[in-house]
Amino acid sequence: MPAKVENLIGRKFGSLTVIAGPFKSPRNKERTRFEAAWKCQCVCGNYWFASSGHLRQGNVTSCGCVRAKLALTKRKRRLAHAQ
Repeated sequence: MPAKVENLIGRKFGSLTVIAGPFKSPRNKERTRFEAAWKCQCVCGNYWFASSGHLRQGNVTSCGCVRAKLALTKRKRRLAHAQ
């Protein structure tokens, strides 16, 4: 019997806001186990799909834009320090 999925629509996880779902997403390569996936919108405007578990555990908090901004900041600091 399938487990009930908590409705996450409207909830915010870091920079992501859940806007649609749940969708059935394969959990393993054999496609014998499935988990709920949610469509989220990031504060930068990008859309991202994430599983319920990853959202609730904090493994996914943005579409990747935060990581890109941090990398750019570190690169700028390194270049400024090298001069």
